[in-house]
Amino acid sequence: MTVGEILEKSEYKIENIDTTRVPCICAVRRASMIHKGVNIGTISEEANDAGEFSWVIKLDWERLEDFPYINIPDVDMSIKKEEYIISNIIPTFVKQRIYTEEGPDLYEKLYQLGLKRKDAFEIMCRTNGELGNDGIYIQRLI
Repeated sequence: MTVGEILEKSEYKIENIDTTRVPCICAVRRASMIHKGVNIGTISEEANDAGEFSWVIKLDWERLEDFPYINIPDVDMSIKKEEYIISNIIPTFVKQRIYTEEGPDLYEKLYQLGLKRKDAFEIMCRTNGELGNDGIYIQRLI
């Protein structure tokens, strides 16, 4: 079962906001976060077969020193943790890079991306994260 199929069951229900990984992860999708050609971190979507999911943001703090103006939502840039985990909701960083539910042409845009349903990770990767306005681009890791 793919992450997309697992998340289709859950439809991104907000049941609890948590900073710990969901248990029994069976699917992971991962992408690089790139700014001005420099890989500054990764963002991953992890899911289990119960429809629960976590997003994990890992930043390369050494490389980010060259870009002090970067601010990533959902990340306390002053603490510099190894990873930031957001469970069972879509992080703001991702929401900035996907089409909104209320968008008038949502299904046409999804069709153009080769998608049949709204899948935050896929939209973010297939648009290279260009819907965000912070100069951070997304490149899927295989």
